[in-house]
Amino acid sequence: MLGSNVSTVGGLPHAFEQANAWRCECIQVYTTPSRRWDVPPLQPELRESFLAAREQSPVRVVVAHIPFLVNTASEDRAARARSRARLITELERAEELGIASVVLHPGSGGRVSRRQSLRRSAKAIAAALGATAGLRVRILVENMAGQGNMLCARFEEVAELLALVDEPERAGVCFDTAHAFIAGYPLSGYSGYEEVLGELDRVVGLEQVHALHVNDSLTRHGSHHDRHAPVGEGEMGLQVFHALVRDPLLSGRPMIVEVPDRDGKSLAALELLRELEARRDPLQSGPEPLLQMSLAAASTPERNSSYGPSKAVAA
Repeated sequence: MLGSNVSTVGGLPHAFEQANAWRCECIQVYTTPSRRWDVPPLQPELRESFLAAREQSPVRVVVAHIPFLVNTASEDRAARARSRARLITELERAEELGIASVVLHPGSGGRVSRRQSLRRSAKAIAAALGATAGLRVRILVENMAGQGNMLCARFEEVAELLALVDEPERAGVCFDTAHAFIAGYPLSGYSGYEEVLGELDRVVGLEQVHALHVNDSLTRHGSHHDRHAPVGEGEMGLQVFHALVRDPLLSGRPMIVEVPDRDGKSLAALELLRELEARRDPLQSGPEPLLQMSLAAASTPERNSSYGPSKAVAA
């Protein structure tokens, strides 16, 4: 299920204009102002317009992203309180709009230990879920690139945070491909895909992954410098994305493109992913022309696990 983050300039219903033009099956939006703490009430007519526009679009899943100003692990008590309150607002707004999941960057604890930061983040998430008991919306913790003291660059921290929250029905994971690569996971090529997805499954569990950000990396492997690139224009290569979109274990989950030049590059990235999804034969190790790749058969690389071309690609 392929889609993109889309613009809501002019109002939430406008999200479906880009979605329709780009033939998105899923989209990601901000449902509240992304750069300020105050959130105006959701007007009933805006909600109705959003739901009506969604009904008329090909979009099957809408995911919301929580603004980056929210830091559930902050060492500042007041900032944590604001973040917890905003998280509750985001969950309530998503429920009103029929959105199943909200994506959260878990934040940074600054000078305190990572263990203490994880506990602070978990406490805020659990409190927000408790305050919205009865809602269906999930919080999806995103794996991060490892810049500074940002939490959850390692799968072990993602798993620990979820265990501390202890709400498996309403807390899960959004897996970002670029962040994993930038954090040091060898997510490149078919063998790298097998290794990293196998580790994600072992440490966190693929059943916990309810959405994916399908991004290439502008910066090198293990750089801890978070710079997204459109698929095929970064350091990761096409094979890993071919395996990803063909993997039957991830079938039906929203795969969302997030690129810096959203309006100029998102459609091309989506078209490339669609071509990769349709292609059964493994890609050559060298570059192939983007969006006009040869469909000539290539020999299937040897594999020893359940994620490589013989299953994910040939499925």
